[in-house]
Amino acid sequence: MNALSSIKSVLISLSASKSDNEAEEVVINRYVPESVESMCRQTHYTPREVRMIYRAFKQECPTGIVYEQQFKELYSQYFPLGDARPFSGLLFSNIDHNRNGWITFEQFICSMSLLTRGTLSEKLRWVFNLYDLNGDGFISRDELTNVVVAVHALLGTHTLPTLLDNTARNHVQRIFKKMDLDNDGRIGVEDFTEACLADPKIKASMCGLFDSTML
Repeated sequence: MNALSSIKSVLISLSASKSDNEAEEVVINRYVPESVESMCRQTHYTPREVRMIYRAFKQECPTGIVYEQQFKELYSQYFPLGDARPFSGLLFSNIDHNRNGWITFEQFICSMSLLTRGTLSEKLRWVFNLYDLNGDGFISRDELTNVVVAVHALLGTHTLPTLLDNTARNHVQRIFKKMDLDNDGRIGVEDFTEACLADPKIKASMCGLFDSTML
């Protein structure tokens, strides 16, 4: 299983309802999300789908939110031969926009909607944000290297050759040579998106680490 397909699997596993009938009523305890209508405007889901996903989400997360440790434990189930903690931490931060240590239902369903029904441009922006670790709107060499190393740790050394430091650095250098046209040591979102859309090889280099079937 590739990393981005596993993201989708984790999100779906949190929202997998036992039956359609069980999903008709929204039960709110503790954290109170926005209205169904508001979440429909923010996602690609219908009101009925939002209610269904929320009911299933509450079954897994009774408080209405997902904490980082809980998310990491769930994600690790999909990669028993690797160390999922570094990558799942990066993923959690990409969903936890407020950086407060938990994911709300709104954040959860928006990410799930994007990964399951979003446009190619939306998914590319999501991948860009995953690489942009400090949220400054650019991908640096260090940020790209950190994600590459985290993905390899996720997949595990039992199934892939050990990733050496110089291998990661060489990969980063190739990417920056193609995308950092002004040689300022960083990649902006527009350059990232345009390069991925224009060149399948660049797209594979940046997004193939996750799952080509998702993009």
